[in-house]
Amino acid sequence: LMNKLMMLSEFQSLEFIIDDSGSMTLTSDTVNPVTKLANTRWEEAQQRLKEMIEILAYVPFNQIDIVFLNRPDHVILKRNGRDPKSFLADAYRQIDQVFVRGPAGTTPALERLQDSFIQGQGKDIARYF
Repeated sequence: LMNKLMMLSEFQSLEFIIDDSGSMTLTSDTVNPVTKLANTRWEEAQQRLKEMIEILAYVPFNQIDIVFLNRPDHVILKRNGRDPKSFLADAYRQIDQVFVRGPAGTTPALERLQDSFIQGQGKDIARYF
């Protein structure tokens, strides 16, 4: 597993494409560890993204891009020489800030993937949808 994680440093960007369509307001089958209430899909996406970023904080990477299906928000995370704890604090702050606005709209998955492939031509990008 460590060898696979270390390979992430070979990519110019690790791109996370987040579904922010209206269906993300529906209830998930996960439970919020703090409130003990059922999460919405949106809350679950936020939690899972932060969990993945927590792992990546300890792995060499060049850049993490967080983009959405509907909104123009684009979060760019770079280590900038920071230790994992400092990087995580900043990453969590940025993630929490962009997730304040709730989901709405359709699910233009094909269009966003096409955009990502076009904009990423000639670049090594790992995508997580």
